Amino acid sequence: MQKLILFIGLIMFSLTSFSQEICDNGVDDDGDGLIDLNDVTDCNCQGIGGGGGNLSYIPNSDFENMGCCPNGQSDLNCAQGWVQATNRTADYLNTCGFMPAVVTPPAANPNGGGDGMVGLAFSPGYKEYIGACLSQPLLAGTQYQITLDIASCSANGSLNACLGGNFNYPNVDFVIYGNISCANLPANTIDCPVAAGTGWAVLGSTVYTPSNNWSSITITFTPAVNITTIILGPPCVIPAGFNTCFPYFSVDNLTLNTSLSFIDLTVTEEGSFYTGDEKLHAHLDSLSGSYQWYMNGIALIGEIDTLLDLMPYSCLLNVDTFTFVQTIGGACLSDYQVISNGPPLANFTVNNACTGQVVLLFDSSTPSPSNVPVSNWFWDFDDSSPLDLIQNPTHSYANSGTYNVELIVSDGLCLDTITKQVLITAQDVAAFTYLNTSYCLNDANPVAVITGVAGGIFTIDNGGNINSMTGEVDLLSTGNGIYMVIYTTTGVCPVSTIYILEITVCVIPQAIFTVSDTSICVGDCINFLDQSVGSSSWNWSFSEGIPNSSTLQNPNNICFNNEGIYKIELITGNPLGTIYDTTIRTLVVNPLPIVDAGEDVIINFYGDSVTLYATGSVGNYLWSPVSFLDCPLCIQTDAFPEKTTTYTIFLTDFNGCMASDDVIVTVDVENSFFIPNTFTPNNNGRNDVFRAYGTQVDQFEMQIYNRWGELIFSTNDLEIGWNGTYKGKLVQEGVYVWKIFFKEKVTGKNYRRIGHVNLLK
Repeated sequence: MQKLILFIGLIMFSLTSFSQEICDNGVDDDGDGLIDLNDVTDCNCQGIGGGGGNLSYIPNSDFENMGCCPNGQSDLNCAQGWVQATNRTADYLNTCGFMPAVVTPPAANPNGGGDGMVGLAFSPGYKEYIGACLSQPLLAGTQYQITLDIASCSANGSLNACLGGNFNYPNVDFVIYGNISCANLPANTIDCPVAAGTGWAVLGSTVYTPSNNWSSITITFTPAVNITTIILGPPCVIPAGFNTCFPYFSVDNLTLNTSLSFIDLTVTEEGSFYTGDEKLHAHLDSLSGSYQWYMNGIALIGEIDTLLDLMPYSCLLNVDTFTFVQTIGGACLSDYQVISNGPPLANFTVNNACTGQVVLLFDSSTPSPSNVPVSNWFWDFDDSSPLDLIQNPTHSYANSGTYNVELIVSDGLCLDTITKQVLITAQDVAAFTYLNTSYCLNDANPVAVITGVAGGIFTIDNGGNINSMTGEVDLLSTGNGIYMVIYTTTGVCPVSTIYILEITVCVIPQAIFTVSDTSICVGDCINFLDQSVGSSSWNWSFSEGIPNSSTLQNPNNICFNNEGIYKIELITGNPLGTIYDTTIRTLVVNPLPIVDAGEDVIINFYGDSVTLYATGSVGNYLWSPVSFLDCPLCIQTDAFPEKTTTYTIFLTDFNGCMASDDVIVTVDVENSFFIPNTFTPNNNGRNDVFRAYGTQVDQFEMQIYNRWGELIFSTNDLEIGWNGTYKGKLVQEGVYVWKIFFKEKVTGKNYRRIGHVNLLK
């Protein structure tokens, strides 16, 4: 869309109104001709910050400016702006001269160490500090932040490696001290600055984990009074464990400013103009406060999110500047400049058409005022079809109507759009029919029945004779053969259609058919197959059938629900329907047999059976299911199911007709005795124990045997089962034989059962 140039200058500012001007409403409230940010008197931005680019209130904060090159320890006076803060002397280290091998050099600092840094001793009996007067005071009640890079080593008093130079000391506080006057620097003490008694106080601290590698630490604090000078170094009390060798700390890259100055803000462009999702996105370190977007210094009402959709503001001016303002007591500001060359002028020509015809569209757009040629075309045909991206497309419409065709043109920078209407007229309907497709020479002349647009022209091929207005065909003059009749409309969108007409010498039809079965049962359905000769129409009659008639050539699934002997009649006709033939056949519908399975019964689960006895017609009987029956093919059989089962008796008589009835044998679970056939002793809480179940058991004994006949488990308690172990170990997976003896409480009858159980792991 546009050529986008990004200027990011992060500025801390206060947006205040000193008169009646409101700085975020898009209105010139004080009538001075300046609106919002353009009124720099009333809507003032001041201060500066921005992450790593912050200005520091500490002079020479990276120790690169020096008045001399250090020759050894205690040469802090070589670093401009820094002084020995107490009566103990810190060191100035610089690659130009003094840089002990034991320290981690500034070149190893991933943040960029330059050539200079300072070194401090953190020892219970020897604490070193550095101090500086600030370039501007720290104001009471304002939150500030200091960041610095730090590394550690273990040395002796001559700054040679001790314990290999490795730092194995515990965590320690790094402290910033403050004073209201530079006259109190240095502090006259060999201890921490607080001990000097001249108004030095701890401003803030952070815990540092000593390491030979460079890292960054941050201290955030709010002074109670205005501060003009600071001291940096160890806490007043050094933790235990710092009395071995000489704990030594390197410090570099100090930045001191207000906390708000460390809030970073960047603006990026996202999406694309051509896909309609181009946006500006403000990225914030802090999501606090309120937001407002401005265009050319004027507030965009309602644009108060971190995202700004650029699409509504595209190509309005040659140069547009979008500003994002974040207000957090102070605020952050970033400019984003959009340069446009002005839009091209979209235009095109289009012709009306009929449905199904090709519509021609010709682009006639002109370049932008800066004469940048059009390079992209987006055609929307208003019929849910995909966009076309070529300059001069063609299109066809399936439905009639008025369509709003839209063209969007772009020169790669800006765009323009135009919409024109195209009228699509429906194609004429040239439909027509004759009574039949075949006619005999001695029949009446066929006349076309027009069902489409009237007023068209009829023609016939192959030398036929036809009335061009009515479509009447002269059979005798046309003669025997196959002809193509064409009807062409004469409307705005003409169209033609064809009808194939056969003229022949007709033969007398012969009605012949076969039936899938001539003897069926009540409720059966049968199919009919036409084998007639010279027929083109079929009229079937099925007395008592469902349905009772049909005009299909081969009717199927004709059903009969009543017994009897019925007449089936077929009447066939020639292609004109002027000559007919009739044939009749009979169909026997046999009655269904009668069968009764008897009354439903209830038995006990174990040791009980019931005799099922069916009554009915003569024929073949079959009980289903066949399980737990002693004679499934008998009219009478004993049933001994282990669970409630519905048995169905099927009776097929000598006509092949079938009847059925059900009887339910209910197993009384309440008084049942149940023995499962499988268990899984895997300690998952489900089916872990094999045991018998019963509610009317008086005496009970169960024995378990392995495949060698060895007794491996026994019990006289119905509630105690086998857990699959023998001699304290889980047995192998397999089949085990059980014997059970029990006495029924009610009848006193003794039972003995033998079976097997599958042990699965």
